[in-house]
Amino acid sequence: MVTFDEQLQARSALFRKNASIPDGIVDIVEQLFHRGYFGTYCTDKNMGFLFSHLVAALTRNNEGDNSLEGLSQSQVDEILEKEPTVEKDVEDITKFLFEEHDISLPNEEKGYLMLHLAALKHKERNNP
Repeated sequence: MVTFDEQLQARSALFRKNASIPDGIVDIVEQLFHRGYFGTYCTDKNMGFLFSHLVAALTRNNEGDNSLEGLSQSQVDEILEKEPTVEKDVEDITKFLFEEHDISLPNEEKGYLMLHLAALKHKERNNP
């Protein structure tokens, strides 16, 4: 069975081979995983989509791509109603990104990050 760290290393290696991913992006995403920002609800079986989303979000941010359409306020409210803790999770992640790497995520990216985290938490709670 593949461990979480092995899955993380494999995913990282895959993205490092992609020349369109700016230097340092994969390292930052790895730091988020290693520092435990995703708690116990992110496992070797479900971390792939979140890892991919974070690499894409940080790449868009690095390139100044503001074309992502954000979630509506009603969508955000629905997420927070079902999984209220994801707002604090995203605040902690964005604080780390800013303080450690001088990266400010736009609200559009924060909304989609909330959506990913809420889905992972919901799945963990309903499929232990």
